[in-house]
Amino acid sequence: MIKKTTYWITILTVALGLFATSCIHDNVINEMEEEVEVAAPSAEGKRFKVTMGLQADDLNKVQLRSGGVETLDGVTSLRLLVFDENQKFLYSEDAVLGNTTTNVPTANESYLPDAQKGNISEIKQFTVSLIKSSQKRYIHFIANHKWVGFTQDYFAVGKSAGEMLTDPKFTTTLPGLDGTNPVDAFDPMWSVVEVPALDDNTFNGKVVKLLRNYAKISVAYNAGTQDPNEGSFILQGFAVGNVMKTGSIVPFRTENYLYYFDFPPNTPTVPANAEIIDASEIEPNFFIPSSQSFNLFEKGTDEGKIAFVLIKGERTNRNGTSLGVRYYKVDLITRKAIDQNDPNKVISAYFPILRNRHYQVNIASVNSDGFATIADAIQAPAGNNIFSSVELKDFEHVSDGQKSLVVSPIQQVLVTPGTYSFSTNYMSGTTDLRNYLRYYPTWDTATDNYLGALTGTPDGFTVEVKAIPPDAVLDYSVEVVALRYSGTPATPVDGISGATTPILRQVRLTLRPPFEFNAVLHPKETGTNYRTLEFDVPKAIPSTLVPFNVLIETSEMTPVNAGEDNKVILVYKDGKTYYQYTVTQADYTAGKAQIPFKMNTSDGETTKPIHLTSGFYNKQTLLAEAIEYTTTDLILKYARPDGATPMVPLTSVFTFTFDGVDYTTEELFTAYNMTFTTGGSDGYFKMSAPNSFISANGNENFTITTEVLKTSSYGHVKYTVSSTKTLNEWASTGNTNTATLEPQAIEITGRIRARTYYNQGYYQTTLNLEYLYLYGFNPQVNITSFINISPRQYYQDGWYGYPYTLTLNRDTANFPGVGFPNNSLYFWYNGDWRDYKDWNGLESSTDFLLTI
Repeated sequence: MIKKTTYWITILTVALGLFATSCIHDNVINEMEEEVEVAAPSAEGKRFKVTMGLQADDLNKVQLRSGGVETLDGVTSLRLLVFDENQKFLYSEDAVLGNTTTNVPTANESYLPDAQKGNISEIKQFTVSLIKSSQKRYIHFIANHKWVGFTQDYFAVGKSAGEMLTDPKFTTTLPGLDGTNPVDAFDPMWSVVEVPALDDNTFNGKVVKLLRNYAKISVAYNAGTQDPNEGSFILQGFAVGNVMKTGSIVPFRTENYLYYFDFPPNTPTVPANAEIIDASEIEPNFFIPSSQSFNLFEKGTDEGKIAFVLIKGERTNRNGTSLGVRYYKVDLITRKAIDQNDPNKVISAYFPILRNRHYQVNIASVNSDGFATIADAIQAPAGNNIFSSVELKDFEHVSDGQKSLVVSPIQQVLVTPGTYSFSTNYMSGTTDLRNYLRYYPTWDTATDNYLGALTGTPDGFTVEVKAIPPDAVLDYSVEVVALRYSGTPATPVDGISGATTPILRQVRLTLRPPFEFNAVLHPKETGTNYRTLEFDVPKAIPSTLVPFNVLIETSEMTPVNAGEDNKVILVYKDGKTYYQYTVTQADYTAGKAQIPFKMNTSDGETTKPIHLTSGFYNKQTLLAEAIEYTTTDLILKYARPDGATPMVPLTSVFTFTFDGVDYTTEELFTAYNMTFTTGGSDGYFKMSAPNSFISANGNENFTITTEVLKTSSYGHVKYTVSSTKTLNEWASTGNTNTATLEPQAIEITGRIRARTYYNQGYYQTTLNLEYLYLYGFNPQVNITSFINISPRQYYQDGWYGYPYTLTLNRDTANFPGVGFPNNSLYFWYNGDWRDYKDWNGLESSTDFLLTI
């Protein structure tokens, strides 16, 4: 007998200004359990059948244009693509679709992959055959796709998810901008679920949620809010210009050459070589009424042309004269408050178009006469946007004709901790107006794990970089706002429109792991003593940062074009002499820099190392060719208390202990000519040591120590880990050397929230910290004495929480001969367990919620 397990798939929607209610069926779990017929479990590698379902939030408040799927009736096919624990393709299966039901699970945990029920009120069953496995599996769900031109599973086995799901076959294309023309390009949907194993029980009682491949835009106009002194307006319809012609079915992003499939995605996925349907193609009959919505594919803000909305309506001006049909351009920008004490102080910025979202343009009043033709409206600046034009975003200097604001640099990539300076200047003729500048960071300077204080200076401001994310690229910004002023004495004023709109610039900050030079010194050219030094210039470096400088430290080579066009010059810095090479736009376009050198050694080989440094790169050392080295490929993992052994992040900073002395990477090279470099991805490193040094000290201990920081919601988990081997063991040749660094200390920071239940609802409350205890399992140990909890609550994200820091040390008397708690941390309050997290959960969130 086959075990019948209820599965569900849902259509998930994030709506702005649009909410739906759902019926809650308290008895749904019992009813689902009554449907289950339990049989012998499937054996490893054997097929089993499961019955699942689909979800649909009720977003059908307005009729959609151009197709799209808004209800479960629109789901007509479903295929599952199964990938192994390394995200390599295994097989695919088509599902058999069944009936819909309003009997939906009530617990958030039932909904995959994000454990959020949302407004789900209807689900649709389907049945599919899968293969049991005790290994991790990644399952991609793709609905309503035309599988034309796809190879058979047999020929696709082993392909990576990144290669397979980013193929152009997983895209759909629009024929044009006609909002009245139905298309099927918006039919496909997608989801992904990661499971630790796959068997009869994996999806029991679960719901899998699908994302649409499109966003939608609607326009609302309330004639009742129209200022009667500004004339009248009758909205007839709208169109959208500069949309992407092609959209991806599967959302993805890339970092450090790896593919990530986020659910839901926070950045737009724009297919390679995707074209923009130019706004000039808009024709009068393309406009749709405001009772409908316009579907469009995802789009960023840097594809060259910004999407906008074109409004059409009948206009009567303030003098009572009828102007007939007029057109108005509205940019898709958001205005956000920049001063919590003054809601009138706002800034505006473009936002990306993300799939599965609803963007509503609200028109409160039409105060201008617009334009008589579509072409004139498209060419004119948008009526709601003056100083945030994308054409100006990369310019350091912007002016309104009377006053000018200068910010430098306007963009920066930060790859190392430190304090970075930015200069600003605000002038009206020769009058210095810097007292009217305001700086508004997008991060919480007190709690952010990576960026700290923003400090004003006489010449601008500084930003403190506390740490660099080890495995991610994070974008931040600082809004530099130049306030207007009026009256005597002059008083700064601000507003959302008209003469009081501030001039503003946005400084963009990108935190990421350093780039790799991947430098090589090519062999001598035939018949010469010339050699070319080459290194990569990644396109991920913003073009606005070109030109930039690279320092080359060598005493055995002379640049062939030294001083020519100032591309290579001699500089003296920090007590050392360098060749400074300026990376140009030509290098950036080519993706690499090539510098010819004349060798100063008799045989043209190097007897000393060559060092390359730059603010955007990891330092690279090219070893001396005349010295014999042993280079070992290392795979470094770190042991988590629960037995997991993740890779050590490639951005880790190491300390090396030899003969009782601690060394940094640079100090290790200076002392022993040893180098320790990254292999380009997490866990992979290279260690090179002179053979003579290994021969003399091979039996001596050599310790490698680092800190692994795992940031989570409201805090972090920081592991201090190390491993000790002899030099001979570290430098073993003939194979890759794998080592696991054991934890020596663990620091956890986060917050504790409290709530109580009464009158059929939850309410925030306070804690008496004297009654709060923290235990570790296993072993069961009271570790309350090692946690420092602030007696004061702090407000964030709608909650008042108690910040805490927990410090555990292997040498602590509470863990004699046992080590760290290998299972979970539990909070005990006033006689009962209140909340707990295992180590995997802690790396996701160090935020505890106690119900008391």
